[in-house]
Amino acid sequence: MKKFFPLMHLQLVLPVLLGGTHYLLPAQQVVSDFDQIPELLESLSLDAESSADDSAFPLESLSGSLERYLENPLNLNIANEEQLAELGLLSTIQLAAVINHRVQYGDLLSVYELQSVRSFETGDIERLIPFITVGSAAERSRAPWTQQLFGGTRQLILRYSSVIEDPEGYTRPDSLRGYLGNRASIQVRYRYNFGNRISYGFTAEKDPGEAWFGSYQPRGFDFYSAHFYTRDLGRLRDLCVGDYELRIGQGLVWWSGFGFRKSATPMEVQKTGRPLGPYSSINENRFLRGAAARLRMGPVELTLFGSYKSLDANPTESGDSVNTTPETITAFIDDGLHRTENELQKKDVTKETIAGANFSFQYRKVRVGLMASHIRYNLALNLADLPYNRYSFSDNNLSNASLHYSGNWHNISFFGETALSGNGSFALLNGMLASLHPRMDLSVVHRHFDKAYHALYAAPFGEQIVGRNERGLYLGIALRPARAFTLNAYADIYSHPWLRFSADGPSRGRDYLVQLGWSPSRNTLLYLRARHEIKEENAPDNETELDILTDFRRTSLRINLSAKLSPEIKVQSRVEGVWTDHGNQTPESGLLIFQDIQWSPERLPFVLTARYALFDAESFDARIYSFENDVLYAFSIPFFSDRGSRYYLLARFKISRWLDVYTRFARTGYSNRESTGTDLDLIEEPHRSEIKILLRLKW
Repeated sequence: MKKFFPLMHLQLVLPVLLGGTHYLLPAQQVVSDFDQIPELLESLSLDAESSADDSAFPLESLSGSLERYLENPLNLNIANEEQLAELGLLSTIQLAAVINHRVQYGDLLSVYELQSVRSFETGDIERLIPFITVGSAAERSRAPWTQQLFGGTRQLILRYSSVIEDPEGYTRPDSLRGYLGNRASIQVRYRYNFGNRISYGFTAEKDPGEAWFGSYQPRGFDFYSAHFYTRDLGRLRDLCVGDYELRIGQGLVWWSGFGFRKSATPMEVQKTGRPLGPYSSINENRFLRGAAARLRMGPVELTLFGSYKSLDANPTESGDSVNTTPETITAFIDDGLHRTENELQKKDVTKETIAGANFSFQYRKVRVGLMASHIRYNLALNLADLPYNRYSFSDNNLSNASLHYSGNWHNISFFGETALSGNGSFALLNGMLASLHPRMDLSVVHRHFDKAYHALYAAPFGEQIVGRNERGLYLGIALRPARAFTLNAYADIYSHPWLRFSADGPSRGRDYLVQLGWSPSRNTLLYLRARHEIKEENAPDNETELDILTDFRRTSLRINLSAKLSPEIKVQSRVEGVWTDHGNQTPESGLLIFQDIQWSPERLPFVLTARYALFDAESFDARIYSFENDVLYAFSIPFFSDRGSRYYLLARFKISRWLDVYTRFARTGYSNRESTGTDLDLIEEPHRSEIKILLRLKW
């Protein structure tokens, strides 16, 4: 009986939600442009789909930004270069083309006039329409301060999720030290916005297994975050108090929030956007806590920032008492999990103090900036004495400086940054985007990150997110050979001069991608994507004292069709295969097939999205990632290995103008395993099920 519990759960929940539909709003108010945001995020998530470290690809910040633009569309006729870049959906070439078009021909009369602008295709325009306008701008800046502070929109979000089965960590007796809390994940978020001008709010979050109140967590939630942010107050361009994001140059020293990495859109390689912004995500590490301000005086800008916060770390074992204050730490812990006594002992072990400034100057279409910052920890980092740690940061002080630039010349955009760390090592990145023909764009990015370069908040464009021990050259091309056809491709050739995880020696790699798209109408898109990667890694099952490097080859092929069959029904179908070959091991393969359907009935006030997937991957190396729709501000990119099936059902209900309800049920079952998970997450059943419920009150 227990194995049918998830189905019974849905049978109980859905009738309750569906039964009251005569109290709900008409369907046309439920199906909003917000439903397009997941499709945009999926198109940008290629790198997250191919990496186990998707925490470095924060889609949540971009989703929140796009939702604000849904409510307050960006006016293309008055937006400057920075505001266009902040939207996050335009390449640098497209951004420059819009501004040049306005200079030559005046204001746009319609968003569809973008069809006559260089580097824009119909698909690009359809993607932008919900977030842009060419109408008159609202006079928000002239509203009284009391109205700006209290007359905007507010939303309160309550989110609950839980695994339905019984993982090992929740069933162990206290004497065996399982998880300290229950299996629920709980999040509370309040946000106030006056357009894009003022934002303030707070976030509170508890992860599954973490204690909630009680002796282990007397503060209630495990993580709290709050911010106040305002912008465009004369010379004061940005002011952040509390938790905030910082983005400077090309991310060689500072970059938090969303930033492009390798994807199937090869022109989106330059990091752009507003340097400062509010932080409202639930990642417990990659943000700053304190205050920051950006001032502009004519062509000159000055950004000042400071931060002080506690960080999780692994304390050095020294002394005969567990209460002895550690003198050093052996590693930073960035997963934000505090579910056991051992994990709690690593919480807030060290204190981090940050101070810095960024000075920039703009002359015509060129901007040049100089940044300097310093980070200090009250405990020194003392890494384990392992070969691949030889050039890693190991101290309690870190200074950085960088020179960064960007500009446009005719149909060419150029950008770059050169950075130094306190030990004298450097990193540099230079790139160019060129519109060579109305139907052809080219991107080039060169990078050289020294093996001993240190920057703890770096997130530059590259194969690795850490921004060190890497050299590479990236070439991308976007072709529009004929109406309805697009051809995107890139080649990335790179090397790692020193050891890295899974490679006990200097190594090299190559990454190639080609995607052919066909969109015969605005409602249909078919694409074929092929990707081939070769990278040197430790030989499997090597028994010699030193690991031997061999080529690890991975080839993937994807066929994807998405279509809107009617005003009520959208479908997406995908077949994806992966083939791997590593040294003398037997080649392995993986296969994923899924079918999506979204139903938006005209006379019923809800939207239903469902997926059914079958997978068969022979090993972890042959795993396949896939982006999934989720509740508001939540994102799921699971990977599939072994053999089995997965399905999920997502429902969105518009109860009233001020209340939205999201529910999601997902279940993965395996046909060749008798359990899932490991250690405290072990489930002694061949399936794993999860339910999520989210309420959003908006007024």
